[in-house]
Amino acid sequence: MSHGRIFSLVFLAALIGAAQEFRATLQGNVVDPSQAGIPGATVILRNVDTGIERTAPTDETGHYIFQSVRRARPL
Repeated sequence: MSHGRIFSLVFLAALIGAAQEFRATLQGNVVDPSQAGIPGATVILRNVDTGIERTAPTDETGHYIFQSVRRARPL
């Protein structure tokens, strides 16, 4: 195999790896000390590497959800 083909394959593999994004759903409940859900609370999700924040309100049971959260690094 020529050096040009080897470089092309390595370059293509690097592009494919860079194109992958890792996304997740994060959800939970905000509760008081008696474990009752707190409706209308604002939950803040912060990326400590970039400082970017997203917010989500809790529903009537205290549940919140962040969908399609981009992970900073793969596990």
